[in-house]
Amino acid sequence: MTEQGVGARELVGDELDLLRRLLPLDGARVVDLGCGGAQMSRRLVHSGLVKSVVALEVDQTQHAANIAAPPVPALSFLLAGADATPLPDQSHDLALMFKSLHHVPLGLFAQVDEIHFDTPLVFRDFQDFYERMVGVTHSDIKLAGERLEQVRRCFETHMTPAGARFVRPMRVNLLRQIKLNGL
Repeated sequence: MTEQGVGARELVGDELDLLRRLLPLDGARVVDLGCGGAQMSRRLVHSGLVKSVVALEVDQTQHAANIAAPPVPALSFLLAGADATPLPDQSHDLALMFKSLHHVPLGLFAQVDEIHFDTPLVFRDFQDFYERMVGVTHSDIKLAGERLEQVRRCFETHMTPAGARFVRPMRVNLLRQIKLNGL
């Protein structure tokens, strides 16, 4: 496993740069499992690094927002979960999951590597934080009254003229599908 010592973790400002270093993206057919708002799917296609991306999302509200957005050539969307994709076997070169592996039951994969890094996280203000972290469509988080004000007060202690800046610890698990009985 690849892990730098405490305090020496790499700060990765752009996860696409990390993907370029770790994966064979050139001309790849990619499936993005649990794509959320599909920001990385769009970036992969726009970068020209990959041939195509099929972005799967299980949350119906987010999926509707994805298909309502302006179309992007080589990017398509499916309403499906990572544990039961409607895609044919061997139809894609890479499967990516960003911040969603914890939603999927354990599969038949062998871990190739585990990389730990940090990434910056900046919010313009409390409303930006609330929309991006609390108001997500896949969760039913209810903050109101005193609890909401408590979270707001805590958040405000981090505000600067440039917004609230945090460092988010991240982990990438590189997995390879295990072939069973020569299949």
